[in-house]
Amino acid sequence: MTATVDKTKRIPAQQRAGDSASDVIALYQKWYNALTSQLNLDPRRFVLMQPGVALPSTSAELWQYFNVIPPASVVEESPGHMSMSGYNQFLDNYRQVVNALLPQANINLQEVLGDWYSGWMDYKAANPKPANVAWADYFYEWAIGNAPNVAARGRSAFLRLQNDMVVKAQGDAFDASFLTHGVPQFSLTIDAVKSQIRGGQSAAVVFDSDKVQRENAQNWAEMRVQTEALWFFEAARADASWQQLSAKASSAGISVDIKFANVITAPAMPGGWYHSSVLGLAFTHPKDNRVWDSNGEVSWDSTFGETGNMQRFLASVVVVDGIQMTVRTKATFSTEEQQKMRAEFHGGIWPFVGIDAAAGHNGDIKFDDDGSLVVTSAQNVGNPQILGGNIVSAEEMLAR
Repeated sequence: MTATVDKTKRIPAQQRAGDSASDVIALYQKWYNALTSQLNLDPRRFVLMQPGVALPSTSAELWQYFNVIPPASVVEESPGHMSMSGYNQFLDNYRQVVNALLPQANINLQEVLGDWYSGWMDYKAANPKPANVAWADYFYEWAIGNAPNVAARGRSAFLRLQNDMVVKAQGDAFDASFLTHGVPQFSLTIDAVKSQIRGGQSAAVVFDSDKVQRENAQNWAEMRVQTEALWFFEAARADASWQQLSAKASSAGISVDIKFANVITAPAMPGGWYHSSVLGLAFTHPKDNRVWDSNGEVSWDSTFGETGNMQRFLASVVVVDGIQMTVRTKATFSTEEQQKMRAEFHGGIWPFVGIDAAAGHNGDIKFDDDGSLVVTSAQNVGNPQILGGNIVSAEEMLAR
């Protein structure tokens, strides 16, 4: 059980589709319902992240979770396992929105600058303002040498604009001091999570796939399981025969008995780069040309509409620690199959496929007399895992 998983040998997604995928999706639907019920999680908000991943070691890595706009799925691939570029990013989309908004201060620069307005606009286009220079100072430096007659009143106008909520939000959205290694900062830190998890509540989940309903009318979204999460258990060498064994195990039904030493829900708020009042202004004024720049490509519909890129946000993560789990399959396996499974089993098994074997994890595989598989797995206290998170809709977050 010290073999290393070679994920390059995993079967392509198109070959994994079919009955195996649908069986595991059904398991996830039932598992999701069991988790939300027995851990008192809200099915109207909770998103289960799969495969399970260890709590990151840095705050910036944790913030990547909160910087992803959650897709409409109650089960989603974890940011640690997905291509971040393939998902809508909170900061990127927020920047687009604040740049699409009009300043709310009633100042007409063209009237203030008169004949010098076109010269100022040409200069600004050819010489982008440094991020650490205020607009009033940037303008004054140009004006004192090119348009001294309007330098004072132009600077005064820019000072009034700098205090405008939209203009300030535009500046802060691009302020590099609010980023850590290129990741936007949030209020929740790794140290805070580690401190909170030590005081978390213990919990247990008892699951039998034959006794849990698949459907739940309260679930906030449909089920969408990523291909990485379709493996029932990890193997050192994942070939076609291993996929068949995985499908056999998942299709016949399973039971899971799991205990968590500590469970917490840890909320986070965006850092100084974010202005809730400005995004709220955008949300509560659809198609208002006094708020939105009607000439821009970004609009209320493209942001908050049915296909918008900021319909919901991750508000908190659910973190567990000290995992003890027993998984039993209702499928039975031949002697030959048992030998292969003993030789190839790596340690991660559904619903914690992908669990980090090097981070305080150990697992054991055995077979009952009837040939059914029994896997025991333990993750020592002090190695927290992110189980999932809770989402809030744009309306809940902004229409206040």
